[in-house]
Amino acid sequence: MTTDDVIEMLEKDLSIASRVRAVLVGLAGAAMAILIVLLWSTEPGPLPAATAVSFGMMTAIGTAWAGYGVWVVTRRHPLYAQDSIVAGRMATAFAIAFAIGAPAITADQGSAPAALAVGLTLVAAAAVSWAMAVRRRRRLLAMRAELERHR
Repeated sequence: MTTDDVIEMLEKDLSIASRVRAVLVGLAGAAMAILIVLLWSTEPGPLPAATAVSFGMMTAIGTAWAGYGVWVVTRRHPLYAQDSIVAGRMATAFAIAFAIGAPAITADQGSAPAALAVGLTLVAAAAVSWAMAVRRRRRLLAMRAELERHR
């Protein structure tokens, strides 16, 4: 196997796997947004403000994940884990929004501490995922650079 063969294999395999994940994430995000909008639009009366804000945020998040899926699938070059970095950033931002919003919405019901604990756990998990994606991208780019030096 030549260096060119390894580079070609690296670009194809990683790209295909990330594209399949992106399609699944995009479809799940689109389904989430559509279902929430359908549920919201079929309510017979106005929703409480907190519920309307929550539905709006969940619709925006689902739409963002659908957009992410489209972005990854339409790239015509290997992403070298850039898609994972973007997903990590999005997940972290959405988890932070949850960690701020959920305790505020549930404060009058006494469940704000539990909502905050869940939110902080989500933020930590998303941040770890983002950091792992950054490290993975650096490794992939270093491998590619090393292989290209030996061409």
